[in-house]
Amino acid sequence: MRDGLHNNSWVSDIKGEVSEALLFEYVEVWEKVRQIILLDGKQDIFRWRWEPNGTYSASSAYRACFTGSVRFQGANFIWKAKVPPKVKFFAWLAAHNRCWTAERRHRRGLQDSDRCALCDQESETIDHLLIHCCFSREVWFLAFNQISWGALTPSFSHSFMDWWTRSRKRVSKHLRPGCDGIVLLVSWMIWKERNARVFDRGRSSPNVVVSRVLEEAKLWYLAGFPSFQLPDPAAAPSSGRTCRCCYYSWVANC
Repeated sequence: MRDGLHNNSWVSDIKGEVSEALLFEYVEVWEKVRQIILLDGKQDIFRWRWEPNGTYSASSAYRACFTGSVRFQGANFIWKAKVPPKVKFFAWLAAHNRCWTAERRHRRGLQDSDRCALCDQESETIDHLLIHCCFSREVWFLAFNQISWGALTPSFSHSFMDWWTRSRKRVSKHLRPGCDGIVLLVSWMIWKERNARVFDRGRSSPNVVVSRVLEEAKLWYLAGFPSFQLPDPAAAPSSGRTCRCCYYSWVANC
């Protein structure tokens, strides 16, 4: 540092083509260098700015890579959910409003109508399709009633991610991975029903969709996803709240 600051000799170390970006960086470095005050008799030391003690660590270097990034509230429980990767990817697209719903296709001039394929009443946004649509709400109600979670049925006042975030906080902490699995599974099956109507001209009732949810849950369990496991015979129902075996029996009885 001392050698570089002496008579501003660091400037002569700049090599290569001088671009506009380089000029901006040069001015920025120049301003910072002007603020440095050297102390006689002191040796230069390396100090890692991302740790209070100045010592490098791999964890702080990893965190530094994400400095300035935008945090997303649902990232952890989407990517940590014990469900197939394609379902996580769908949830990530849904959370960022990147699914090709009728509303999005209509807005981009790809189709004439933006009506929901499930109810044919409202504009088909991803929030409407997954939780506001009367068809989807009936699917949620029937599915949650299987495990006495009917109170978690979506309302009109929240977006999909807001509802999911609020709902998982209303269940016991040890049941939240299971709650995440159910939310993702039902959402995925609603999306598949929508696609069946759009592309295959199929049409199923909410009861049929829920039966497919149960069948898919069993397949996920057999594929090794622990969010969907068989009942624990030793688990006993606890008064006033949904117990572990109530949730497990939802899958076991399908």
